[in-house]
Amino acid sequence: VASSREACSSARRSYETAFQDTLGYFSCGVEGPSIWHRVQAGFLASASQQAWWLANVGRFNYTKTYFIGKHLRSLQMKSACWRAIAQAEHQRAGRFEWVVYLRNDLDFLEAHPPIAAMSEHGGIWVSDGDDYGGLNDRWAVMERRHAEVYFQRWEAYLDGTAASYLNPEFRRGVGEPGKQPPNGE
Repeated sequence: VASSREACSSARRSYETAFQDTLGYFSCGVEGPSIWHRVQAGFLASASQQAWWLANVGRFNYTKTYFIGKHLRSLQMKSACWRAIAQAEHQRAGRFEWVVYLRNDLDFLEAHPPIAAMSEHGGIWVSDGDDYGGLNDRWAVMERRHAEVYFQRWEAYLDGTAASYLNPEFRRGVGEPGKQPPNGE
């Protein structure tokens, strides 16, 4: 997601440079901040366990610029990435071995770290720091077998299963007034 078509074009060029011949699919959309409020309203109207979400929505509202709508949109966009991955795999009649998520405001100053080096160890690779108690959402590299869980947290919010992993955080005081909100990312 970017603020303009020019930003999408620039991002595409950057990713093509960073990933060279390994870039299998690229998707970018343009939108503005008002989408966050619409996503929040739509989510609260359609999510399972509405009473739970309405009781806890304030725990996500850390500042006027960081609130649950922004968080939800991030998860919703990861779900859109998941659908794009599934479509690309269908078109190529095969699954990717590895999947990379890179937020549009993160750039590498060199080529992307080689996936071959990561594959020796497997698993999921995420950046350290700036995680606010959850996962850093700027960059993640994972074996394909982990991608569904990573990219479908929006669905876990909608169907209510996210409450099971957020409740222990709330019992520890996460998201209380003046404290960092939960990072379900």
